[in-house]
Amino acid sequence: MLRHIFLAKISLTDEQQEALGEGLEIAEKVGHQAKELAHRLITFAKGGEPSRKIGSISQLLVNTVNLSLSGSNVNCEYSLPDDLWPAEMDDVQIRQVINNLVVNAREAMPGGGVLHVYAENVIVTAGNGLPLKEGKYVKLSLRDQGIGISADDLPKIFDPYFTTKPSGQARGMGLGLAICYSIIKKHDGFIGVESELGAGSTFSVYLPATPPEDLSKRNENDRAAKKGGKILVMDDDEAVRSATGIVLNYLGYDVEYAKDGVEAIGIYRSAKEKGQSFSAVILDVNIPDGMGGKETMKELLAIDPHVKGIIACGYLDDQSLSEFRKFGFYGAVEVSFDIEKMKDILDDLLK
Repeated sequence: MLRHIFLAKISLTDEQQEALGEGLEIAEKVGHQAKELAHRLITFAKGGEPSRKIGSISQLLVNTVNLSLSGSNVNCEYSLPDDLWPAEMDDVQIRQVINNLVVNAREAMPGGGVLHVYAENVIVTAGNGLPLKEGKYVKLSLRDQGIGISADDLPKIFDPYFTTKPSGQARGMGLGLAICYSIIKKHDGFIGVESELGAGSTFSVYLPATPPEDLSKRNENDRAAKKGGKILVMDDDEAVRSATGIVLNYLGYDVEYAKDGVEAIGIYRSAKEKGQSFSAVILDVNIPDGMGGKETMKELLAIDPHVKGIIACGYLDDQSLSEFRKFGFYGAVEVSFDIEKMKDILDDLLK
């Protein structure tokens, strides 16, 4: 749906833009909201895997907290160091975690109050007593001035369907903190809480971090080809191939197409032999009755160890999206893909 909305937007004349532009913007916004809701439900119901990228947590934290507190009588005080390490995260899922924690804090302070949000770099060792691998982490903490959580309820706070709201009040399904726990665990992190009745609660989240010096080394190893050039798209669905090509052309790339792995390998090999190698390849993970993306990538790496591959998948919880490097890919994108995310991936890949 989002792909078709995007194609409609870029196809409008100036006159059509004036008449239809606002409606398409609203439709696109609703589509993204539905996509995030699906992501949320799959995360809990099916154990959806995060699609992690290295990024700054500070701005995401501030933007999400401010939005979640808008219209409330709760103020926020931040303590975020300038040298906070980048975190390895799925920004959609981490935004959801932060939002859930802020909503809980708001509900704990119906008369208003202050939410303290702070972050720090931490190095976890065996002596810390945390259920984490030793290494570098970013620790996020949200401390409210609410009613607190009783000692009896504290061990159950992350259980599905558990809620401390009294009967008669507006009650959710009790999935908010359970989803938070599931997401952070999938990120190889940890979420915990400290609280007592009448003294507020502090939720702490640990996420694996990549300090700038480590990121520089990784970038040197993963340095991609110069931006621009030609991209090979492999998908068994002609409509998807065509739409992907239109988008890539819009972003400034030339495109060639293959309907399965065998055809993609032949096209890639021929181009390389002519000295006209592709800048990148986008491979659909599943090709019914044919060679899919993972098998195709293996063959392409045998032909060209420097091939830059992006895996495409229509299922949010497909492990291929979160474990793409395991199969030799440089990036992963969902179908129907987010146009901006596709642009960002290609920019990073071909810079």
